[in-house]
Amino acid sequence: MSNRIAILLLCGVALLAGPAASARADSTTQLPFANGSASPTIVVDPGGKHVFVSGGAGNSSIVVLNYAGQIVKTITGEGGASGMALDSATHTLYVALHDATAISEIDTQTLTETKRFSTAPYPSPTSLVIAGGKLWFSCMSGSTGCLVSANLDGSGMTTPISVPALPLFLAAGGTNNHLLAFGYSEDSPPNLYVYDVSGSTPSEVSYVFDPNGGSSDVSDMTFDPSGANLLLASGAPYFIQSLTTTTLLPSGEYPTGPYPISVAVTADGKYVAGGINTNQGPDVFVYPAGSTTPVRTWQVGDDSSSGLAHSLAFSPDASQLFAIADDSATGHLAFHVLSQPTVRLAVTSTSLARSAKSVRYGGHTTVTAKVKGTASGKVDLYATTSSNVKKLVATGTVKSGSAKFTVRPKQNTTFSAELEQGSGYATSTSKAVTIGVTPIVSVTTRPGGKVRFQGHPASRTWLIGKVTPRRPTNAPIDYLVQRQEHGAWRTVFATRFVIESSGLAPVFFISNHPGLCRVRVTYPGDADYGKGWSGWKKFRVRPVR
Repeated sequence: MSNRIAILLLCGVALLAGPAASARADSTTQLPFANGSASPTIVVDPGGKHVFVSGGAGNSSIVVLNYAGQIVKTITGEGGASGMALDSATHTLYVALHDATAISEIDTQTLTETKRFSTAPYPSPTSLVIAGGKLWFSCMSGSTGCLVSANLDGSGMTTPISVPALPLFLAAGGTNNHLLAFGYSEDSPPNLYVYDVSGSTPSEVSYVFDPNGGSSDVSDMTFDPSGANLLLASGAPYFIQSLTTTTLLPSGEYPTGPYPISVAVTADGKYVAGGINTNQGPDVFVYPAGSTTPVRTWQVGDDSSSGLAHSLAFSPDASQLFAIADDSATGHLAFHVLSQPTVRLAVTSTSLARSAKSVRYGGHTTVTAKVKGTASGKVDLYATTSSNVKKLVATGTVKSGSAKFTVRPKQNTTFSAELEQGSGYATSTSKAVTIGVTPIVSVTTRPGGKVRFQGHPASRTWLIGKVTPRRPTNAPIDYLVQRQEHGAWRTVFATRFVIESSGLAPVFFISNHPGLCRVRVTYPGDADYGKGWSGWKKFRVRPVR
């Protein structure tokens, strides 16, 4: 009876990261303000058809853009330009200069500063509105907060309303802007006030602690054009709150999901926009007034950063919505123009088909996105691997209802396709499809000389399995050895061994039965790669004398 045995030595690794963002803006412009800087302010001038953007404390300029998102001018020397308020009757933009303890006046026709006045003894002016024919601004001196009013020329500066020592956010509205609202931007739950400031002495209209019974700090707020409702964005609850101005009790809600951070309303009051702070999925929503279902959604932030407080504004005719968001790619704030924000789009559907369920490592295949609802447009292809990181890997143009992509996955990869929102149609996303990657498995043999095994002379043959790309140390490899007997192949050995740190799985096969043999190696697969196997490799067991 012949004696045969296989003995293993060990093997090593390799992990490959795989490839992996929703309706996009019609134009995007990089601003000079760095991500993480103090929150910007955005003001739209209907007369000059310009949008003014300030960067907040630590920044010293105001960027002027047209409605298409192109930078028209950058006004410099505005130390800590923060809150802004427009007097369209006099073509004057008032700007709170947080770092200069001053308020500047910008001529919106010439786009130049014409005057500035000191706010001392009230330092660090931040939020700024025009209400009751006067300027109102918040300030902060150490731990002391204040709410200051002044005539439009800077005279008559006083503090007619006593406030706690917390930063304030202000809003103005109602008939002739006679209403002033303020909340505490670092107070959670917040205290919220509305005053009538049309007379010589402000009078309280309403007050509430913790609106809706579950609000966090105030991020943004604005009155609707009638002044009947105050719209509030706070991190919680997860909707834009509509509060009746006279009572500050709930009058409606616009569901956004976590975490509401900005709000805007069209000049006719028919639509409300809300922005949230998220790094995944839509972050800007537009609703018909009183509706809980948005007509449009966008993702203006990216997978690393998203919207900012009080960073939304409509154009006067509501044909554009302007939004500001962090941009992790550039490290600077980005100004986005969203066209036709109130127009409900045609419904589309997107599907994704693969031409192969798997490919060999290093190979390629195709995936095809098929679109219904539009004959043109762009499709984004996303990929996700075992790391669960979704990445944009390609963008294709829709032709005859489809877009085809050639992909070269380096490990098991799940793909999905997303149709970018167009001027007349909505975005849509396909179901995911997975393409497995089969590793390259090979085996080599070489004589190993004569040995004695259990007291008998025997012949030794090295069998060396290899998997590309390299798999982790101790990953399993299966060996199958067959011998040719009487014109047929008969299995004489089958077992599992593991890979050693060299990336190989050397094994020696010992037998005292000479003749023709063959070996095949199989890798059973893992989270990153599918099952793969080598071809048969023949070798001959030498006679032992």
